[in-house]
Amino acid sequence: TEARAALGLIEPEIERCLGITSSLLKLSTPSGSRHDLIVVDEIVGEVISLLAYEAESRGVRIELRSAPGLRVIASDSEMRMVIINLAQNALHAMIRGGVLTVTTRRDGAVVEIVVADTGVGIRPEDLDRIFLPFWSRRADGVRGTGLGLAICRNIVRRSGGTLNAASVPGRGSQFTLRLPDADHHPSD
Repeated sequence: TEARAALGLIEPEIERCLGITSSLLKLSTPSGSRHDLIVVDEIVGEVISLLAYEAESRGVRIELRSAPGLRVIASDSEMRMVIINLAQNALHAMIRGGVLTVTTRRDGAVVEIVVADTGVGIRPEDLDRIFLPFWSRRADGVRGTGLGLAICRNIVRRSGGTLNAASVPGRGSQFTLRLPDADHHPSD
């Protein structure tokens, strides 16, 4: 009976670990020109779940606001990389804790993924530079490579979308990824 109770506790944890491993494998799949039909809320949920421990250890609460069933045509592994990069940048910006909000929604013929934080924000004079290769300024003092946002913007552009940022110093930042809605038909 004790062994059964222990197995009952272990089994869900094993399933959770398998899910994380699956997400990590999808994230590490080599990028290429192959584009697939991606269900946005599924990949966003999987990627954000990978960051749950890091968020908790930094005192950050994650709010996921997903519109179910949104689909885009893009590289699965590259979109995962973009989302994880944006979310990790947000975590780094919240040096005293805060809230990371990830929202997926439809806006006409476009699917939006919005990653917002309540961190230190980006100075107005730096906002134009954040997407430049090799430019880096992290709030937590760690020196980054300065390639993350440049690569993310390039990936999004190759998929026919845009990646933009808005920020208020001392209040946080918001990154908005916009991609063509795979289910939008001009006659709709």
